[in-house]
Amino acid sequence: NDADITMDNNPVSTENQEKLIIYQSRNDSDSIERLKLLAEKNHISYKVQQREFISPDGLLYWPLKAAGINLLQDKYQLKNYQREKVPFFKSLLVLALVSCLSQIIFMSYQWYSYDKQLKQMEQQREDDFFSLFPDARRLIDVRIQTENRLAKLMAGASQQQSFLNLLSLVAAKLKQFNNIEYINIRYHDRVLIIELLSREFIFDKLKRQFSTIDNIEITELSSLEDDKGIHSVISFKNNANR
Repeated sequence: NDADITMDNNPVSTENQEKLIIYQSRNDSDSIERLKLLAEKNHISYKVQQREFISPDGLLYWPLKAAGINLLQDKYQLKNYQREKVPFFKSLLVLALVSCLSQIIFMSYQWYSYDKQLKQMEQQREDDFFSLFPDARRLIDVRIQTENRLAKLMAGASQQQSFLNLLSLVAAKLKQFNNIEYINIRYHDRVLIIELLSREFIFDKLKRQFSTIDNIEITELSSLEDDKGIHSVISFKNNANR
């Protein structure tokens, strides 16, 4: 039939039927007119409504054909259905991005903080260097320049210590002689040169005293006698730790 409702020739009671709704699925005026006449004949009020029904092809998408009318039409058809992706995939992706950004921000902050501390330490190290060595003009490599300067200081200190030790030793021996006048004292490269004036020739006696002392080499550079006495120039060389 072209319409949803068909009726026979028997009168229809109107006690339980207040209005007849005629749904028109196609443009079939003859069928609609017959339904109208049948309703008027049985004194039934009616109303005609346009309605688009499910096509037979649409029912093929319903999984259970015997279940009834398929409501999966148009965009809800199964062929248009797309399986939902993993529900938490987007959340995981967002969490991963947030974690990466947080890590990048944290590392950037650490780099900035450490770089600032490094610059402060370098400036402090430079200030300390110039405070220790005010005669320095420029700073290229703190470690190398500091080591070189410390080596020079240690060498100077060692040389000074060697000079003091040698002078103390020689003075103790010369103290045993009377009437000695010191004219000049020089020291260079572990060699102590003493120029003195005495009443007698003292070199031979002095040499015998130093003969019992290791690593001390004594040499008479000059010895002249004048009206004032014996003018001698004697060198004392320390051969230890050469």
